[in-house]
Amino acid sequence: MKNKVQKIDYVLVFFLPLIIRIFGFIWNGRLRLIADEMGMLVPAASLAGRNWTGIAQLYDYYGFGYAMLLIPIFLLTKNPYVIYWSVMVTGAVLLSFSAMISYHILTKYFGIENRIYVIMVSTACSMLALTDMRYINNEPMLVLSCWVLLWLILLLVKHNNNNRQRIKYTILVILLLTYTLTVHSRLMVLWLAFALLVVLYYIFYKKALISLKIGIPLGICLFVAVLKVISFVQTCFWVADENGYLHNSIGSTSGGMVSRLVNLLQSTKSWNAVFNIAMGNIYTSIFCTAGIICFCGILLYKFLKAHFVQQDSFLEKIKPNKSVNKMIEVGSIFYGIVFFITLAGLMVHWGELAAKGQALGYGANTSATKIFVYIRYYSCYLSIVLLLFFAFVYYNRNLWQRYMAYIWLVFAFIHSYWFLGIVPYIQSSSVGLTVFGPYGGYTLNHGVTSINLYLICGALLSVLFAGVSACYKKGKIFAPIIFMLLMLVHRYWYLGAFLNETNDHKANAGYYFVERMETKVELPSVFYLRLVKTNCLAYQFFLNDYAMVQTEDFPIELESGIVITSVIKEQEQRYEAGFRCIYLDENEYMWVKGEDLQQQMLEKGVLFLEIQDLKKTE
Repeated sequence: MKNKVQKIDYVLVFFLPLIIRIFGFIWNGRLRLIADEMGMLVPAASLAGRNWTGIAQLYDYYGFGYAMLLIPIFLLTKNPYVIYWSVMVTGAVLLSFSAMISYHILTKYFGIENRIYVIMVSTACSMLALTDMRYINNEPMLVLSCWVLLWLILLLVKHNNNNRQRIKYTILVILLLTYTLTVHSRLMVLWLAFALLVVLYYIFYKKALISLKIGIPLGICLFVAVLKVISFVQTCFWVADENGYLHNSIGSTSGGMVSRLVNLLQSTKSWNAVFNIAMGNIYTSIFCTAGIICFCGILLYKFLKAHFVQQDSFLEKIKPNKSVNKMIEVGSIFYGIVFFITLAGLMVHWGELAAKGQALGYGANTSATKIFVYIRYYSCYLSIVLLLFFAFVYYNRNLWQRYMAYIWLVFAFIHSYWFLGIVPYIQSSSVGLTVFGPYGGYTLNHGVTSINLYLICGALLSVLFAGVSACYKKGKIFAPIIFMLLMLVHRYWYLGAFLNETNDHKANAGYYFVERMETKVELPSVFYLRLVKTNCLAYQFFLNDYAMVQTEDFPIELESGIVITSVIKEQEQRYEAGFRCIYLDENEYMWVKGEDLQQQMLEKGVLFLEIQDLKKTE
């Protein structure tokens, strides 16, 4: 009977976050494309037989470890809408697996038997990995990898005295870390954090967390090997510039860190911006968790203090048992390290740009300050820290009374600094719209935030934090999870339904025209695009089984073929060269050259604009 109930619970924790994530997206029904998506999809499309090399110089590197799993979608269909929705649902499914892992950890390793509590925590923590179902990206596999890594780390702690088991899980951790580097370059942080965890574990417990004889040589070999594999794959699908720079690659994200750090240390004008990056992201984390992350910070501090201050008796007083507490502690420290390394990386990488954004003055609408609220990079790590905190508080629900004053002081300081030091720079900007807009009823019609939105959100957070504090002070553990879960559910639904701007207008008219003509007319296999980067990428996605070539100048010398532009220019010269124009919509014009191709289209009822009609459209 118990196993049957658990199977039902697994189904619940899988489908709850899945439905929440995709509900707003389905309600909206829009297709949104950004440059990142094409960079992520190019390996899958290429290995499925598509020729996307014509605009290879436009793709950024976004890993291939996840994209390889999407090859079957491209093999089964060329319909861009089916591909888009299939990839989105696949991502939502992967993200829901993290909720199942959470449920498994809470019940099997932490021994929590309250079904409602476990289901709520698993759903809420899964939703806190703020991967919106509005974009195609590799975040779903990134998130799932982090949850699987937590699972393996807990197994290492649990079986630390069993050498055979420790060797097995050491190998699995190294293999997973190796795979993560193929998913996204920024997961290099997991390698660094895990190395630090191994050192700290030895300092704290006088015992190695992993099998050093296996882990060190295997880790070094696989790390070097995966870097070579990544380098090779990058040359197959992506194009570096003349200096060998490939955006988002490991070299581009880490190579300039030292020089950026030196520049920041030398430029006192950037220090305030760097500090604002830290404070802004910490505040955003507090807001998105209804203030609960403040309690997590205190818990992490107490765990660390207990190992460095001999008189501290924190570890002896807490429940339930040393084994469970040890797993909670090690997991919290690891993902706490990952969070702070990531935050430090954002401070260094974005510091100079953020300083330039601040130099524009208060209220400037610039993307340079978006880093103040860039929670997407680390929300996954916070979700795991929250899971471990909720497991801890389940057994230690009356612990927080003695720390409440400190928690409120921390909250008051960060809350005040947010409004005094950061909000003035982003009060009339679009950078905070996706984080705070859903809670002030903002839609795309607003375009930018306002001071009123931040005041509303500040008041909401104050009320929620007061409620969370009151609950923990009285030993009530369910209400805080409900507060956070309601905030997250509202965010997903609102972003999907009201803050999801469609981008298919960039290429949909051309797609429908080609789809209508390709069974009637012998179309060329290559299309020439005189369009901006985003429109070129959209066309390549929509007409994914054709080759697209971006041209800086209109290919007037083309003997036969199709050129697509977004504006009408030099129409007389083009008509004299033998081109004829088809009006697709106000964003898309198709220029056709070649008597045979033009004749085929005329026979199928295609209307070419006369030169005088073109002049009227200018």
